[in-house]
Amino acid sequence: MISLVEIKVNSRYREIAGCFVFTYLAAINYALSMLPVNYIKECQLQKKVVLASLEENGFAVLPVLPGDFLSELEQELSAAGAFNYDQHPDTELLLHAAIFLLAEQLLRILTDENLQPVKIFVLDKTPEHNWHLPWHQDRYIAVKEKIDVGGYNNWSAPAGIPHVEPPPVVLENMLSLRIHLDRCHESNGPMWMIPGTHRRGYLSGTAIEQLFLEKQKICGTFPRGGILLFRPLLLHYSPLSQSADTRRVLQIEYADRSLLDERLKWHT
Repeated sequence: MISLVEIKVNSRYREIAGCFVFTYLAAINYALSMLPVNYIKECQLQKKVVLASLEENGFAVLPVLPGDFLSELEQELSAAGAFNYDQHPDTELLLHAAIFLLAEQLLRILTDENLQPVKIFVLDKTPEHNWHLPWHQDRYIAVKEKIDVGGYNNWSAPAGIPHVEPPPVVLENMLSLRIHLDRCHESNGPMWMIPGTHRRGYLSGTAIEQLFLEKQKICGTFPRGGILLFRPLLLHYSPLSQSADTRRVLQIEYADRSLLDERLKWHT
């Protein structure tokens, strides 16, 4: 039985990017910011299937990134300090233009939604820093500062960054994209999902437990370079890793910035 008890975890979480300023454009790795032509064509051929799955199930699987491109991405992430989990990267690492442009390009070949990257971070699980999350929805966004606004509740400040639970419409129009930098298998803490739960708004603890008992659950295993696209309100779960294999994931979160109350500002 999977526990539904909320547990505080040591998550090896590191935010590494968000937006960029033009002063950094001269340092862009253009090879990284431009996806291979054949990969773009493959994504375009699968676009209708991807969007249909996203609508029905709340998630979709994208074509696997080519190995040489993935190696280039890893080098760029390393240079940006993304894998220095125990250190806070300098501001210029948070404004990494090449990674931001890659995030935008991935979205543009898949959907015409008016979305922009608002958060990019790396998640990892190792024997030294293992963690899990119970069945949940991603219900929080990061903002510049705490301002009391109607409909925005349950404020917190992980890593000193203000987070808040916005009205459901904000999250219903967001997308998350996960690039698997390592093979993700059943033993190293994959993400499990319950299809179709993204259309139910905010779920209570009782509703989550009932859905867990009644609905089919999908284990998200991926090869190195595999990509998952999903809605934040999709009910999902991340177990402890039972393996010595790392499970590095680059997660990109996209939002319609105009849906945020005008008195609040996105963190990036």
